[in-house]
Amino acid sequence: MRTRGPSSDTSTVPNNELFADGLLTVKEAYTFLRCGSSTFYELMATNAVPWTRVGGRRKIPKRALIDLAAAGLVRARER
Repeated sequence: MRTRGPSSDTSTVPNNELFADGLLTVKEAYTFLRCGSSTFYELMATNAVPWTRVGGRRKIPKRALIDLAAAGLVRARER
């Protein structure tokens, strides 16, 4: 399965682990992160969130969203 997105944060996680928590639709993903659709599409466009196409629809690994949120918490603690 071909994915798009950052190679730095998720490259240490094997693909089978990245997809272990399942795939979300774009709407499910931005709802999960509690951000707006425009913000989420910008994250996708800047490769901050990896995604793939399944049957013509974009799907996002839930693990990538969890990792993205966790990375934000780490940065906030370091301030």
